[in-house]
Amino acid sequence: MFKNRREPRLTPADIRSFGNQLEKDMAALLPGLGWRVSAGGPEHGQPEPDEAVVVFPLEHRGRPLGWISGALPHGSLLPPEVRQLLPGLITLALDKLRLRKARLTDRETGLFSRDYFNGALVRAIRKLSPSQGPKALSMYGGDQASLTLLLLEARPADGRADLSPDLAGLAAAVERVMAIRRPARVATCRIALILQGAPSGLRRKMEEALGAYRANHPRSRLAAAWAVWPDSLKNDSEAARAAPPEQAAALFEKATTALFYARQGHSPVAAVAFEDLMKHYGQVAQVLPLDRVVINLGRATGAAGGQVFLVEAPRVKPGAEPVYKGEITIFETDDSYSIGHITASCSSSRIVAGDRLSFSRLKREDESEFAAAWRPSSTCFLEALADPEEFIARLEPSDKPLALALIRLDGYDKTLSLLGREELDKRLNYIFEKSAAAFPKASVMARWGTHTMALAWPGASQSDIKPPALRLCEEMREAGPVSLGLVFSPNPASTPATLPDDAVKALNEASFSGHGQAAVFGPLSLNISGDHLFEGGDYSGALEEYERGLKLAPDHLNLLNSLGVCHGRLGNFTRALAAFDEILTRDPVNMMAHYNRGYTYLLAGRMTEAEETLSRAAELAPDNFETLFHLGKTALELGHLDRALPALTRAAGLSDSRPAVFRLLGEAKLLAHDNHGALAAFKKAVKAAPNDAYALSSLGALFVDLAGDFEVARSLFQKSVEIDPTNSLYRQRLGRLLFNMGDFSESERHLKMALEYGSRAPEVHYQLGRLAEELGRPDEAPRHFRAALKQDPAFAPA
Repeated sequence: MFKNRREPRLTPADIRSFGNQLEKDMAALLPGLGWRVSAGGPEHGQPEPDEAVVVFPLEHRGRPLGWISGALPHGSLLPPEVRQLLPGLITLALDKLRLRKARLTDRETGLFSRDYFNGALVRAIRKLSPSQGPKALSMYGGDQASLTLLLLEARPADGRADLSPDLAGLAAAVERVMAIRRPARVATCRIALILQGAPSGLRRKMEEALGAYRANHPRSRLAAAWAVWPDSLKNDSEAARAAPPEQAAALFEKATTALFYARQGHSPVAAVAFEDLMKHYGQVAQVLPLDRVVINLGRATGAAGGQVFLVEAPRVKPGAEPVYKGEITIFETDDSYSIGHITASCSSSRIVAGDRLSFSRLKREDESEFAAAWRPSSTCFLEALADPEEFIARLEPSDKPLALALIRLDGYDKTLSLLGREELDKRLNYIFEKSAAAFPKASVMARWGTHTMALAWPGASQSDIKPPALRLCEEMREAGPVSLGLVFSPNPASTPATLPDDAVKALNEASFSGHGQAAVFGPLSLNISGDHLFEGGDYSGALEEYERGLKLAPDHLNLLNSLGVCHGRLGNFTRALAAFDEILTRDPVNMMAHYNRGYTYLLAGRMTEAEETLSRAAELAPDNFETLFHLGKTALELGHLDRALPALTRAAGLSDSRPAVFRLLGEAKLLAHDNHGALAAFKKAVKAAPNDAYALSSLGALFVDLAGDFEVARSLFQKSVEIDPTNSLYRQRLGRLLFNMGDFSESERHLKMALEYGSRAPEVHYQLGRLAEELGRPDEAPRHFRAALKQDPAFAPA
């Protein structure tokens, strides 16, 4: 099943992870007993059975994994025939667990998938987190346990997109250097691993492992990067206070940022830690008027206001001591860049773009001085806020209703680039004055960020605030469109602490509708916020937003649908199906609910139910590509060609840019003995994805069978082997073709490599026997023929 690595086998850790599922499987196979799983090898000791408990070892393919015990009903005994049946039932349940683990493994490489890895990273962080609950990581003691998230990337040095890296081989090269956990493919050319602790000498070990790998893959350009939990999050206050899923996402983001910088180097092997970025990878990107500069370090690299950097002059000689041109202090940061102020400079050497930076110190006490350089002119009557909590703190505690609004100038960046700072300040002041005039009864008015104004009205209701808000949007469309986000308290989904964030979500909803719009915080705001978190991989955060939205609108079908999709991604299949069933109770012809219900059945491995549900979705939307594609794929796996062929044929007619549908259609045509149709489908698959090794190899086989065109087939087979060199089937096909073309030495090489990469096909042994005869080694041939005959009696020597 897996091309590049051995098929996954169960370990005691898997028994611990899948223990609940094993107990459910045994309860289904033999009801009436209360099953309990204990993971661990022989060193943990076997539980003592008694009259009311039976104990059986969990062993899979010769590996002791633990024990499973079943509690007998009071006063009953286990019949002998049932006791004889139990080992077979346990083996069956363990095989089911192995298959479940296999489904969580990347089909192309045999490495774990990204979703499984994300879950493993969250579990690892949760295991190491203090039991007293979330608190700032910067307050953790020095003895706090840690882990390292390691990313490795292999890309062709010549930029050829049709060369797929041997990611399993890359993982194996690292395995030989250090103990790793959860190797997984997280991108086309990238793998991720978890290391316990923050190992010393990691850079040296990485360069050693990558150098060994590159010796066998000279055309690869390699990069490694890592981030350490919790150390890499200490300067990220938001991530430091977050739950383990958010911390895992932040750690992944920081490791990915370090990998970006590792790829920028000229060395074919580069290793960078996230902690290196501030010290060694800063650079002046642009020099602006009034002693301001743009640098290439942003929030993603750990940059923050108040940080001071030394500016290095280019070194005259390699290894020479650095000469410094001056200092830069950051006063505003964005995700990928920061803006700073030149606070000290050398009169003889001007700071220019390209100068290198090195982190010096934190200068919080002077932050306000430099922040003023980027704030609007002193004529602005609004006072800037340090944070949202300060805004809420200004409101007197009251049980009365509260209205809160954020008013933001749309197109801020574009206006700044076209009109400049001075003109933009005038426009902001005009807009803020108009806003204040539109709401004269606001008790608090303040500046919230660079181009946003905040207002609050204790005791106001929606009917008091919404009409003038809409009028303001209409009046300002010509002078400079503004967006408004409104939130009203009390409401079932908000608390005083969440009001500032909820106002931002309403503002985002307004922006979602276009410039110059006003939106009131409600179900749609939370739906949009949840979708944003979902797309970023924060499924737990998205789930929380969808559940808050349903407090406001329990019958909101879009929120119910989003909730179900999120539960499905988290593996909560029962809850996901319940959400889709609730939608279908209210709207039986809701196509998306049928589709998502079917896709959830797919995730749960319930293929028959998935096929039936997707068929209903296809009836409701006969031209929906995703529905037809998954219906065809599911029916093909179940062997139902009568459903697979029409669905895949129609899906292929709807999109010519999705190579997977042509590959599946080719497989279906082959099963239906339509070789010419399969040939056409695989041609389209290769046209859409020239590096699809499976389609290339299948196309080559069809050129041999239908046209006898050995030269074209040889080219296709060789390219498939070049893309996926460890696939035994591709090697086998190429070796058999080379034998027929008389190239015996190359044929033997590829056939032996097919065996090395796990082929169990009797054809390989038979062909090697024929080659031994042709190459003058008759004593060797019988051994190969016996191996072929052992697997299939039909393979007898000619």
